[in-house]
Amino acid sequence: MSSLGTQLDSRPTISNLGPRVCVSPKQISVGVCLFLSGLSSLTYQVIWQRVLSQEIGVDSVSMAVVVSVFMVGFGLGTLFGGFLAGVRHFNLVVGYAVAEFLIGGLGLFSVDLLRTANRIAAQFGWEGVLYDFLINLATLIAPTFLMGMTTPMITEWLSTSESKVGRLVGIFYGLNVLGAAAGALLAGFLFIELFGLRATARLAAILNLFVGVLAITCLHSSRKKEAGENPASANPAEIFPSRFRFSSILACICFGFVTLAFEVVTFRILAVCFESHVHVFPMMLCCFLLTMGLGDMLSGLVVDRAVTRYPLGWLMALFFLMVITTVVVLHIPVETWRAAVPRSWILALLLVPLLVFPVLFQSALFPTTIAMVAGRGQRACSCVGKVLFWYTAGNLLGCAFTALFLVGAIGTINIFRLCFALVLLGAFLLTAPLVKPSKRVIQSAICGVAILVFGVCLVPENYFHRLRPCTEYQEGPEGVVTYREGFPLGGIQVNGTPAAQVYRSIQPLVSREHNLTGLFQVDPGFQPRRILIIGVGPADLVWAMREHDVVENMTVVELSPEVIGFVRKHSAPDIVAALDDPRVKIVIGDGRRFLNRAATHGQQYDLIQVGTFYPDVAGSANLYSRDLLTNARHCLAPQGYFMTLDCAGIVPTAHAVFANGMILIGTPNYMFFFDHELDATKPNASSSSVRLLDPARFADYPVTTDDTPTFEFRFLRELLDHPRSLRARIHQMPVERYSTTFAAAWPE
Repeated sequence: MSSLGTQLDSRPTISNLGPRVCVSPKQISVGVCLFLSGLSSLTYQVIWQRVLSQEIGVDSVSMAVVVSVFMVGFGLGTLFGGFLAGVRHFNLVVGYAVAEFLIGGLGLFSVDLLRTANRIAAQFGWEGVLYDFLINLATLIAPTFLMGMTTPMITEWLSTSESKVGRLVGIFYGLNVLGAAAGALLAGFLFIELFGLRATARLAAILNLFVGVLAITCLHSSRKKEAGENPASANPAEIFPSRFRFSSILACICFGFVTLAFEVVTFRILAVCFESHVHVFPMMLCCFLLTMGLGDMLSGLVVDRAVTRYPLGWLMALFFLMVITTVVVLHIPVETWRAAVPRSWILALLLVPLLVFPVLFQSALFPTTIAMVAGRGQRACSCVGKVLFWYTAGNLLGCAFTALFLVGAIGTINIFRLCFALVLLGAFLLTAPLVKPSKRVIQSAICGVAILVFGVCLVPENYFHRLRPCTEYQEGPEGVVTYREGFPLGGIQVNGTPAAQVYRSIQPLVSREHNLTGLFQVDPGFQPRRILIIGVGPADLVWAMREHDVVENMTVVELSPEVIGFVRKHSAPDIVAALDDPRVKIVIGDGRRFLNRAATHGQQYDLIQVGTFYPDVAGSANLYSRDLLTNARHCLAPQGYFMTLDCAGIVPTAHAVFANGMILIGTPNYMFFFDHELDATKPNASSSSVRLLDPARFADYPVTTDDTPTFEFRFLRELLDHPRSLRARIHQMPVERYSTTFAAAWPE
């Protein structure tokens, strides 16, 4: 995220706080620039992450690619910005303004560039994690590099005393983070719903252009160091002196790792608490950044004095507060609160700030590191640039390694324990060059180890059993998968959202006619040779269709291997045998990504089923946009059918793509969309069992597209209009609400 500073005039300022503080108009302009640049940066991040989730998927590998692209660009930018800010004759304000103008110019077209680059790559067959990373890095490297580059320039522009650099960074960087929190909240709750992705990106670009103009008009006239020149030498050896020790680099990596690992596991907990709704992420990100910004600002007021007097004691105090608050929030009886607070949004307002509260003390490590490294003779620009670079390297490792490996290998609770250990290790590494062995130092070290043991022992075991009572659970890269025993039906949830039923007996399947007998009666010419199933669900369709000799192959795409494992472990033997049928191929991956690539390569299927529960939760909604359904239509063979859950909210979007839609009374829970005309002269079923869906009767539901994802982003509509539930089941509605029968063209 970009940042800005201004050279201080002769009046007392925030960067050299004394008994009294006088805030100049120039500093107010700096604060406005900082806040707005942070707001625009997080708005971009929310938008780009949404676009890339549509283009390359929401599985763990895809999300690691997204985070890596951001971190690489931002990290390289901070390193280069530290060098640039130390170059003689370089005007920092003009440089900052130009960077903001360039970010805004690139942001105007960023959504279209991302979509075009990924679709061209798909057409050329450039597939795989490496290609995804390189293509999106090439697309986003310029704006993310510029965002990172400006951060060291603020410090050099603001700094008049290197001894106060910790306070300077804490306060002004905190303002930037607070703007980022506002950007996450506004983008997730308002901007995308009101304007769509493209228009929201353009709004963020306008903010960048405004910040650039504000920098030129309000700050360029301020007093400059020797007529706007930086007195530092352009010699890289002076800009990046050797005093930035290897131990400091390791400390920055440890602290950066903890920051993003903490965010990952906190989000997993919140997702289980409140299901995977799209608003959970911006709310969590806003609270996370808000707490981080406050921690930066509050610690900035005292950090220089604290690290000068007793650096290890200050770090041990922060470590203790982080550990004790983490232990306390993990013991909150969430299930009791959920029962006592009926409305989920009220529970979220109470619980989310509490769960991220430890970040208040964790975030103080950043200005502390800046102050301690700068105290060894580093220039402000070099100090901030290098610390941010290695912090960002730790962020990258923390996010990718935690999401891809640690959650499955050691689990969420043990990641908290690992974070405790890394903070303590980082504190020792950071202070090692500054303190000499003494009785006081040894006592502080023993105290730190005691705090670590305290935190490790008191973090609760079986935490997700307490959040969501269940028979068993497994953690994987895609989330926390829980199973609750029942007979004849068990239940599987992913991050608190129902993902599949588990049929302990096949008797319910036989009685409910899951073998699509009604469809074969309506269309006797239907020959489903190739079937694509997005989301394994209870594997009922796999079980039903394996009895048809005409079926040549069935491809099942499932995001979570843990769901497949629970279905195999707890389902009736006949269903397990169906999954083991040689005609069945199970693909672990993102369903939208698979379908997009199938359309690109011209693959066709006679039946496509999208059976994920609830089209309005994060990730699943990507499978029901008009753009995705258009690709599904391209993948359908002539006389083929698109089959999905009978949720009313899906009907207008599907009818915008397909010519016809129907439900079969004997086939509950599903509806079918198709383009061909059924033979009305040879009826094979009573019109009383077939209902054509009338799109005019669903006009009160919106059409969702990739650019306007109304299924997920609906906060204002729910707040103001109270629209009908997107999950309303058509089979449970009165006939006149949704349908005309075949009677007009197909008499009984």
